Formats: sequence, C-alpha cells, structure tokens
Amino acid sequence: MSFLRARYYDPNVGRFLSADSVQPNGPGTQGFNLYSYAANDPATNVDPSGHLLLDIAITRSTALILLGGFLAFTLVLKAQLVALLAAFLNAVVTATETVVSEAAQWAEDVVKEWQKRMQKKPDPKPCTTEGECFPPIPLPKPTPSPTRATNT
Repeated sequence: MSFLRARYYDPNVGRFLSADSVQPNGPGTQGFNLYSYAANDPATNVDPSGHLLLDIAITRSTALILLGGFLAFTLVLKAQLVALLAAFLNAVVTATETVVSEAAQWAEDVVKEWQKRMQKKPDPKPCTTEGECFPPIPLPKPTPSPTRATNT
C-alpha cells in the first residue's frame, strides 16, 4: 500500500482505497470510476498527486521542450563566454606587445649610451684639486607609455 499525496493506493488491486475528491477524474466514462488509477491506463497516464490525470506523452514532450530550451540557452551562453574570453585575450596580447616594444626601445637606448661611453676616452683628471668629482653619465630612464583608454 502506498500513499500518493492524497489517497492510499493498493498496487495488488490496482485501485485507490478511497474515492477521488475530484469528479470526474479522467477522460470518458473512466472519469466516473473514482477508485481507478490513471483512468485504468497506467501505461500512458500518470496521476502523481492522486487528483490529476496526466498523459505521459504530454509530460514527456513538455520535458523534451524544456530540455531543448535549456540546451539552446546553454549554447548561447557558451558562445557569449567564448567571445568574452577572445576579447580578453586580445587585450592581453595588445598590452603585452606594448610592454615588450617599450622594453626593447629602452634596451636599445641603454646599448647606444654604453657604446657612446666606450668610444670616449677617459678623462685623466676626473676630480678637481679641491676634491670634487664629476658624476658619471646617467643611463636613460624608461619613459612611461601614455595610458590608453580601452573599450571593453
């Protein structure tokens, strides 16, 4: 014996033990048999609450429609996430290229300055008689790149 939310059902007999409170509860003349389960057709009908007859085919098609909608939504969401990831990676590549080109320019400036220093002859008297020494030539400092507004 099973309690199906509204009435007790005896699977041995295939009947409810109490009458259905919803009258008629099924199609045709079976709707007037208040003790039957799923209009005596449990192969194609279900009665999950004990009060309402549902056609399994309608229930399955509704589930398939909902599943199809969910899958379509998932695919659209996946496509949007892929597009967002591609835009992010493009921004990272652009920023990396900018930093690398600025670092290469700075390194080139340092090498040029070093080559200039190597071509000069050393001053025989870098310090004066008063003890003042001339400071060495400073290396060029990297110039910060202008900040660009990014559109995302």
